[in-house]
Amino acid sequence: MKLSSAEKIMESALLLFSEQGYNETSINEIAKNAKVSEATLFRLFNSKHELYITTLETYSTKAFFSKNDTLVKLSFSDFIEDLNIIILDCYAFFFENIHLWRIYISNAIQFKEISYLNNHIASQAYELIKMYLTEMQARNKNQVSSIETITNLVYAHIFYSVTQITILRKITDLDNSLKAELRENSSTFLSTIKKLFPYD
Repeated sequence: MKLSSAEKIMESALLLFSEQGYNETSINEIAKNAKVSEATLFRLFNSKHELYITTLETYSTKAFFSKNDTLVKLSFSDFIEDLNIIILDCYAFFFENIHLWRIYISNAIQFKEISYLNNHIASQAYELIKMYLTEMQARNKNQVSSIETITNLVYAHIFYSVTQITILRKITDLDNSLKAELRENSSTFLSTIKKLFPYD
């Protein structure tokens, strides 16, 4: 499907704002990368700030985590294996929306208007973890007092791993090598969780 000029501009803006940051990205660069004129860009967006916010709003509405797709993979008997599946699916979700996430992490303090990005991406992963643990509790598979703690620990692990890889190491593609690295990190983390929170 052929992209409209506005779509080309927003696609270009998302990538450049993610890679370079808001202040370091010029309107000229965005227009050039989108293969449109600056006049076209300003006809569609009044300012760089408007383009920034509109781009993030547009792409954030597409950031949907199909939790049911993950839940159907789970056994609800092997706690560690289930958490491993959840963590790996969360990694995949973050990487599908990596440019949004990098922009949020880099500019959330500077632009209060983008705080909703955390809800569109991070909270969806958090809700999945908590949903699973709540179901495990209903099946008498876990300690009542540990749901919030485990949810926070698992989410913090995912958040730290994704942020370190995408912000500090500037990696954007979830290739096989990175998947192997993340699986190993997840395995080490879950070994600790298993010792701290033994499940039936």
